[in-house]
Amino acid sequence: MDEITEELMHTENRVIGTKQAIRALKTQDVRVLFLADDMDIEVREEIFAAVGEKDVHLVYVESKDELGRVCGIDVPCACAAILR
Repeated sequence: MDEITEELMHTENRVIGTKQAIRALKTQDVRVLFLADDMDIEVREEIFAAVGEKDVHLVYVESKDELGRVCGIDVPCACAAILR
């Protein structure tokens, strides 16, 4: 596990889930956005539309199951973000 993924595990300054990440992209400063490689294409398009031209570091995670584990939740997770 790399340093930035470790930060996601331990920070309280984060949001978990697609709806919360999109809301944060629209209303707050997102520093790092984590995306599961196996997320639905429609969800991926919606997220990229919200990212637009923002300066956001993207980190791809192998699966929704793995991202859920990293976030400390018992369900798959397509997207999570660390806020500035």
